[in-house]
Amino acid sequence: MFHRTFLLIVLIAFVSACSDSHDAPDRSNAPDNSGTDTDSGSDNNNPGSEQYSAQIARTAGGVPHIKAQDWGSLGYGYGYAMSQDNYCTILEAVVQVNGESQRYLGDEGSLAADAVRALLALDAQEVAYDPQPKYIKDYMTGWAAGINRYLKDTGADKLAEGENGCRDAPWVRPLTQADIAVMLQGQMSPIHVNLAGLLFAQKGPPAEMAKTRMTPAIKHLSPGETAELSVQLASLDLLPPEKLGSNGYTLGAGATQSGRGMVLSNPHWVWKGVGRFYMSHLTMGDEYDVSGAHPLISPFIGFGFNKDVAFTHTVSTGKRFVFFELTLNPDNPMQYEFDGEMRDFTTKTVTVNVDTGAGIEPQEHTFYFSHHGPVLDLGALLPPLGGWPNSFGTVFAVKDVVVDNARGPDQWIRMGQATSTAEYIETLKTIGMNIYNSFAADRHGSTFYGDISTIAHVSDAKAAHCIQGAIPELMKSRGIWLLSGNTSDCELGEDGDAPVAGIFGFNSLPGLTNASYASNSNDSYWLSNPDHLLEGHPEAVGAEGVEQSMRTRAGFVLAEERIAGTDGLGDPGFTIETLQEVFFGSRNHAAELSLDALLTLCANEPDWSTYSSSPGEVIQACDILQQWNRTHNLDTVGGHIFTEFWRKARNIADLWATPFSATDPVHTPRDINATDPAVTEALKQALADGVQLLLDNGIALDATWEQVQFIERNGERIGLPGGWSGMMWSVIISDLIAGEGYSDIEHGNTYIHTVTFDDSDCPVAFGVTAPSTSTDPVSPHYADQTRLYSQKQWLDLALCEADVDAARVGDVTQLEGDVAL
Repeated sequence: MFHRTFLLIVLIAFVSACSDSHDAPDRSNAPDNSGTDTDSGSDNNNPGSEQYSAQIARTAGGVPHIKAQDWGSLGYGYGYAMSQDNYCTILEAVVQVNGESQRYLGDEGSLAADAVRALLALDAQEVAYDPQPKYIKDYMTGWAAGINRYLKDTGADKLAEGENGCRDAPWVRPLTQADIAVMLQGQMSPIHVNLAGLLFAQKGPPAEMAKTRMTPAIKHLSPGETAELSVQLASLDLLPPEKLGSNGYTLGAGATQSGRGMVLSNPHWVWKGVGRFYMSHLTMGDEYDVSGAHPLISPFIGFGFNKDVAFTHTVSTGKRFVFFELTLNPDNPMQYEFDGEMRDFTTKTVTVNVDTGAGIEPQEHTFYFSHHGPVLDLGALLPPLGGWPNSFGTVFAVKDVVVDNARGPDQWIRMGQATSTAEYIETLKTIGMNIYNSFAADRHGSTFYGDISTIAHVSDAKAAHCIQGAIPELMKSRGIWLLSGNTSDCELGEDGDAPVAGIFGFNSLPGLTNASYASNSNDSYWLSNPDHLLEGHPEAVGAEGVEQSMRTRAGFVLAEERIAGTDGLGDPGFTIETLQEVFFGSRNHAAELSLDALLTLCANEPDWSTYSSSPGEVIQACDILQQWNRTHNLDTVGGHIFTEFWRKARNIADLWATPFSATDPVHTPRDINATDPAVTEALKQALADGVQLLLDNGIALDATWEQVQFIERNGERIGLPGGWSGMMWSVIISDLIAGEGYSDIEHGNTYIHTVTFDDSDCPVAFGVTAPSTSTDPVSPHYADQTRLYSQKQWLDLALCEADVDAARVGDVTQLEGDVAL
């Protein structure tokens, strides 16, 4: 399972829904709509058109509240509202899922991804759209119609401008029914896109092989080649926890002062392009009333809450794909052996249109398939593994168990309809989640955490039998599973309660019900609560008894200290206020474990010239760290020094004196091994190197955190609390930019909500979208929520109708339309 290249979100520009004018649209959050909005472009004679009716209201931060009485109208209103905020980003996602980025967006190096997306689009109707229940089809058709209505009202010449704009762009066009299918498929996040380079590299057998008998040169990897493959495989493994992912808490009666359930949703996702989260509130009659967020490519609230249940997700560690090794027929390279017989490879050819600068040039590419899945070329990882055949006389195919999973949209909706944690758990049994752990808590204090996601069914016994040999075992040690593809004994297994073959069913997957609390930060399900370790599940689902990331450990330390009342925030147990304080505390757990030892080394080192050409500055850094409070809040000084030190220090061999213990995974390893001279020398060198890196990049050692970590919006620098995930729980990630600092925010805290319940019918909910709602520089919502995040403030997320009416900013937009795709 990879999560590098998900298609997702962005933009905002609130316009008057009834405007057919060519004047610039009103991008305020208070449109003037005194009457009913009717669609002057209706086509009442078109039998494929639908009559839609929806209301759009806005509250602070530009949060849209969409109301309708049927699913098509709800989609229509939502598509329009999302377009008011993010039209250009939605259309950019359409370009990408259709495999047209090379033609329209000038994406260098994305020809492989375009070809793979074009390949997936061939089957999008059959695989992604046709299996949907009618109400999902109605909703998605309405959504696309609402997007088209926005384009009609606004005009291509009045769309957003700027880096993320699309005014008069050649790729702006009305969406079609085919676009709905590929957008639904894009939500399935198939592994194929993440492996695009390896799939595209496979050119099939050379023509001359058909003329002569194939005699592969069986070879063994040299020690050097083995070491190189190990390094290359690491780049194919899951991104480390400090990249994408999320944090989540579900807090039950044993962890909250009220005895009510409570949830923290803290997905870490991208801040740029099509990956941003979008916050909204959707109401469809009495059937659906949910607030929350989702990536823009998927108009289904997945991180949210209703009157009775709050829920969130984190990326899990389960295996979404496996490789199979196929032995070729020596007399026919277009056949492979399976169960003693020869099977034919099949092919599919796609055409990708590329803008060469001199015109549009169509390029064809052929993909090769076994019954397991498409064939890849692993020569980019190591040359002997490439070619048809490779040096071992074989080829590799990938089996991706999420590529055909169209169950997600229905499951997202049913999650939002759950009235209790028990009902929420029932929705998970269709295994519609492709990559997520799931969390829920209800108003009665019941909780759930589980990795109920789409995972390749490889039992431990099957793995032991089918993953054998030096290369498969090496690949497995790096997280990539290569099974024998020549026998049905090694096919993916099947559970009786699974919705399809090849994946684990609900009863085989880990879950924890009604614990006092559970947490996950993208490590294995194994440690979801230190008092209730989840054990005995297949290795394909996740690793058990292994060391956890610093971010995971920090999340548990914060929770346990709050439940015990030892964190200085008041009486034991969580309240909504203390949950928010815990989130925004921005504590650096790595510093809490290691800084004292470093400061002792500082105090005992008389001459830093051995380690640095700037010894005086290293002494200054030691003095600053001595005063630093070990948080990454805006007014603190020293966090950037520790960050660059820790990037180097955390990989020092034998760093910890107390090793990891599976019986104490939260608090081990710990204690810097200060009695080992090699460790202490490496620590001092890491500090000196970190200081030098900051100096070389023109970053003042005594700068405050807001001067070092910020995002710029229309010339305004907005400081951002939080820091690198390799050392703490609250995450903001950027490379170090010379002369600025951590100012190119890649990903981290995005949509955050804290939700609980009281005796009223309405939830107690607060949230903020750290990147803000819009990427349009003229929008009032281009930076407003980013400022709230910077100031540690929250939006009151109204759900009940009276609360929404009281919080509404501007008039309600009544949107009527008879629009066909």
